[in-house]
Amino acid sequence: MNRAKAMLDALMGPSRDLAPNAKKDEWRDRTVCKGFLGGFCPYDKAVLGGRRSIPACDKIHNEILREAFNNHADGAPDSRFRRDCDDQMSRDIADVLALRESYANEQRNNKNAELKIRKTGNNKDVGRKKRKAMEIKEQADLIDDTEDVQMALKKQQLLEEFALRLEEYEAFAKEQEKMEDAAAPKCQSCKVCGGAYSGDHEYQQIIKYKAHSAYLQVEEWKKKLEEKKEARAKQRLEEALKPKVEDKVEDASKKGDGKSEGKGDSAKKRSRSKSKEAKPRRKCSRSRSRDRSRDKRKSGKKQSRSRSRARNKSSGDKKERQRSRERRR
Repeated sequence: MNRAKAMLDALMGPSRDLAPNAKKDEWRDRTVCKGFLGGFCPYDKAVLGGRRSIPACDKIHNEILREAFNNHADGAPDSRFRRDCDDQMSRDIADVLALRESYANEQRNNKNAELKIRKTGNNKDVGRKKRKAMEIKEQADLIDDTEDVQMALKKQQLLEEFALRLEEYEAFAKEQEKMEDAAAPKCQSCKVCGGAYSGDHEYQQIIKYKAHSAYLQVEEWKKKLEEKKEARAKQRLEEALKPKVEDKVEDASKKGDGKSEGKGDSAKKRSRSKSKEAKPRRKCSRSRSRDRSRDKRKSGKKQSRSRSRARNKSSGDKKERQRSRERRR
């Protein structure tokens, strides 16, 4: 059931059951492969998916969706969604290139082991020396050294000769092994796909494989994405430097205008200086008027206080006079 659903999604899109008016920005769905929308998915079955134990991409690869995405604002070269697609492609390409390196090491080791078995077979001279040493050992083992002294001496001599022959055999075998390794054909790995080969005939077979052509596409897209990244970085740098250049041009134009104005600017400066000088005078007149008003207020308050005191005294005198009159009566 899930497999059939995935096939229908890949053919008709994730919003196939919705009304035509409700279908909008289907490429933003999580089930859609961003690498495929951007132009290349290395895990696609048509590229590397399913080969060399590389899993196939389980997301939607739909040509209609990619065409709609390219015609939309999201598909513009400078859009954020387009940059996300490019970043996803870069990560996928880095992953499959790492898998190529591990595959190349494995194939090279297997090929070297195969060549080591096939190279020359058993060396007859090495086998002959080993057999002679073992024959001397067998002769020494047959002698009974308990019978007399001469037999014991003979056995000792044979054992010493066996030890010398054994050392000669081991040194000769190591030397022959080095010579065979130097003379044996060496295994190499294809720089494109990582396949191991030991001759031109095997290399010609490797370049015919689908994995080799798929890795050629991977290398091409890697180069394209690197060029895109460099172009975007250059554009950002130019945009960052553009305001600084404009500011310098404006400053230069202002300086030029100042030189052309000449006497007019000097006259304006003089008028401004005169106005600045006149302002303190106004401040002085204002301060004097304020002082006068304050003095008037103070004098007015003092006069009012003196009048109130005089009134109080006169009223007090009248009361005392009335009291004195009443006493006389």
